[in-house]
Amino acid sequence: MLPKIKKLMDYHNFDYEVVVTRYIGHAIESAEEAARQGISIVAAAGGDGTCNEVVNGLMRSSLTSTGRVPVKTAFSVLPIGRGNDFAFSAGIPKKLEDAVSLIKTGTRRYIDTAQVYGGTFPEGRYFLNGLGIGFEPLVNLTASRYRRISGAISYLFAVIEIMKNYPKAVPIKLFYRGKNCDVLTQQISVCNGRRMGGAFLMGPDAVIDDGHLDLCYVNRPVSGGRILYLVTRFFRGTQKSHPYIASDLTGDITVKTADGSKRLICHIDGEMVSTGTDVLRIELYPHSLPIVS
Repeated sequence: MLPKIKKLMDYHNFDYEVVVTRYIGHAIESAEEAARQGISIVAAAGGDGTCNEVVNGLMRSSLTSTGRVPVKTAFSVLPIGRGNDFAFSAGIPKKLEDAVSLIKTGTRRYIDTAQVYGGTFPEGRYFLNGLGIGFEPLVNLTASRYRRISGAISYLFAVIEIMKNYPKAVPIKLFYRGKNCDVLTQQISVCNGRRMGGAFLMGPDAVIDDGHLDLCYVNRPVSGGRILYLVTRFFRGTQKSHPYIASDLTGDITVKTADGSKRLICHIDGEMVSTGTDVLRIELYPHSLPIVS
């Protein structure tokens, strides 16, 4: 896609520089450096994983020795990845030509971001679109191993494969906004954007700039057959009306196994955070990132 992207950038007479990532974390470093140099826009050409790295770099640029300052470099997306879920939530066009044009014609607005602490990121990792615990990250991890299929179909195949070793419910404690909830569950979603997994509306009512995260979870153990039915509800975004689903708005939230076992499997923006930990702490940063959309 790179020759096509360059051709479109040239067509719009952008003054731009292309950075081709070479290793995991390269986009984080490059985006932070660009922001500290005062570059006006950093566009992530890729999927949700690329977006996640770029946003981590931009958010890191706001940290100083005296605290956090506003991010001045705006974020944009050229959605050429597997799922492109954040682009969907932000209203970024799927067609590359339109996404490039939007960099020039779009407006700048501030959206919410969040940061999770725990798993392989005890120091914290920012996320943009959403966090999933349980069944959903298992689907994501399985789909990421496929080399010949991508997009929504890869996640559907992953769901079928996971049913061979269906995960058991985990006793969980949820702490948020003064609430202390105990639940035995196989799936928890904390959403900034509406969609995850390329097709599933895990946060059907989520808005990326409303100052809230949308919490949605299965509120009791469910059988394999029932979870498959619930998957169809998540696909349509109608799960909140089902009695097995609980939802709420939240800011900061802590998710902890009630028995201390390290059974929390977690991803953010399609990137794995944990294949087994006992606690995850999430902090919300309202209206913290400028984007062009």
